[in-house]
Amino acid sequence: MKDYSNLTLLNDKKLRQIRNNINNRLETFKKAGDNAKPLASSHMLSGLDEAACLALQERIFKEMKKRSRA
Repeated sequence: MKDYSNLTLLNDKKLRQIRNNINNRLETFKKAGDNAKPLASSHMLSGLDEAACLALQERIFKEMKKRSRA
């Protein structure tokens, strides 16, 4: 997993890319549940479970909302 502790360092394009990947991953968890295929170690979300994806998604939404107000 990459380090997403400081989302302010990422540009808007990267935030959208991560958001889209998280949405896809959460959809996979919804369909397959615990049988979801593990991601390759090179994937940006590798090692994240459903709860971690949801938490990161929430943080990304907050960061994107904060940027849209500026």
